[in-house]
Amino acid sequence: MKYRKKIGWMGLFIVGLLLSLNTSHAFEALSQPPEIQWFRVGQTNFPGGFGQAIATDGKDIYVLRQFIENTRLDFQKLILTDGVVTRTSNLQAPPYDAKNGTALVSDPDGNLYAMFGADYTEQRHHFARYSGGRWTELRPTPVAQGAGDALTFVSHRGSRYLYAMVGASNVQRPGAETAFMRYNLGISDWERLPDPPWECSDDGSSLAWAGEEFIYAFQGSDCDDEPSRAFARYYLTLDLWEELPDLPGTVDYGGSLVWNEDQSLYAIAGSATEFEGRSFFRYNLLTQTWETEIPQLNCSVGDYNGNRLVIVDQRIFYWQGTPPTWTDNPECNGRGLYAFAWR
Repeated sequence: MKYRKKIGWMGLFIVGLLLSLNTSHAFEALSQPPEIQWFRVGQTNFPGGFGQAIATDGKDIYVLRQFIENTRLDFQKLILTDGVVTRTSNLQAPPYDAKNGTALVSDPDGNLYAMFGADYTEQRHHFARYSGGRWTELRPTPVAQGAGDALTFVSHRGSRYLYAMVGASNVQRPGAETAFMRYNLGISDWERLPDPPWECSDDGSSLAWAGEEFIYAFQGSDCDDEPSRAFARYYLTLDLWEELPDLPGTVDYGGSLVWNEDQSLYAIAGSATEFEGRSFFRYNLLTQTWETEIPQLNCSVGDYNGNRLVIVDQRIFYWQGTPPTWTDNPECNGRGLYAFAWR
């Protein structure tokens, strides 16, 4: 988590004014350009915040977001029809503030699970499930959470798990521990696993299970809170890590990784700098190479942490999730949801 200046009362007033604008639930379904182009399919009622993440239940998209502590905690469902947001539904907010490092993931039954990120004045271990319209507290993470938190669902050898990176840099929390672990959904308990091939994971840390044997991971920022290119995979059966070719760009705020249920991973690098977060990549699982000749994002992603990528019905979606001032395109307002089909 990079150092940030405190926001004064006037700053909060201005941000509040921006957040209050354009909260309509109605969306205009834009005509779809050629498949290789991104197109805007809707938006949330809010721009990004310091604690946020998105996930999908395979049908619709869920966004958990909070600007800063003691402000409104939003948990919103974006309801899709033919790949376009037709309406939104505001859901019950979780019982904990969403802070930097918030992670969100679903299981095949449509249950959602969340870690709620870091507080650098106290240790936070909160972990909860959203199911049937309500939140339930689960066994806390054994290691204190940080800005490098990430979650992915895995089904392996008849059991179902949530694999987690729980990480932080040494800048904000000297001596902070980064741990790789799994939560067994059958017995509701955590297990510590071999550490990744790096000492720290921070902003942009991401996990993606690619079916069967492998989980792929971005380090995110390193121990010195500097963006990293490090990329690796974890072999489930052998219980070991393997380093892979570095990402062509560095991973920072908004770094995200998703599997297309075929032979590719898609990735957003993110950015701490306005207008520099359009980088989008594809990783070929067969050749183990990165491809860059694919459409870059319409609007920059970054400044705030949290996963931005999901795949629904063979369409890949990203949520901008930035301050409303990140306007590198006329359509960019921090709220937009964008999609394209890869086939």
